[in-house]
Amino acid sequence: MNKITLDFENEVVTIQTISQNGTHHHPGLAKLEPKVLSLLGYQKLNLAPIVEIFEKFLDGQISKEEMDRQLARYEDEDDPKEK
Repeated sequence: MNKITLDFENEVVTIQTISQNGTHHHPGLAKLEPKVLSLLGYQKLNLAPIVEIFEKFLDGQISKEEMDRQLARYEDEDDPKEK
């Protein structure tokens, strides 16, 4: 089995193959994390604003209607479920 492990935080690549195992330090790997994840179909999202809206609703600071209005700003226009 061939396996490659990317540790972006420590900038380390570990390669495991049938015939060889090795760990290599790659300076600058952390900067490539968004691009690598994007190539694999992943996105990093900052959900803090959405969590804040839910917390305000749960704490009674805003109504359900206001929560829905604020969350509508974050709807994905390309999502077919939304249409």
